[in-house]
Amino acid sequence: MQTKSFEANKEIVFSSVVSVLQDLGYIIKGADIKTGFINAQSATKDTSGILSKMFDGDSSNSRTNVTAFVENRGNSTSVRLNFVVSNTASSAYGQASQNDQIIHDASVYENAFNKIGDTVFIKNGN
Repeated sequence: MQTKSFEANKEIVFSSVVSVLQDLGYIIKGADIKTGFINAQSATKDTSGILSKMFDGDSSNSRTNVTAFVENRGNSTSVRLNFVVSNTASSAYGQASQNDQIIHDASVYENAFNKIGDTVFIKNGN
């Protein structure tokens, strides 16, 4: 579910992954073609309730982090994706907590891989 191979060289696949992540609204935090590692995150979404903000001073937010690893595999290039939702909460008293959850929904990975495949196809000149 988290890994897929493409019939293209590493440079085309790597740039396709970066392009697709940007198209999906992720902010690229780091990308190194030599290691094949890409790190990106979504914009932060405020998940606090209005009453919690007004009366308690509590706040909570959520963002999705994604890492990608792109490597040569003989005549193809493989991509491994990992999506993690990070929920952060803080109180008016300065306490903070974070809860990270790996996304196991296959449709999230399938959607990303379909878009990467389309971009690889276009960049490969097909």
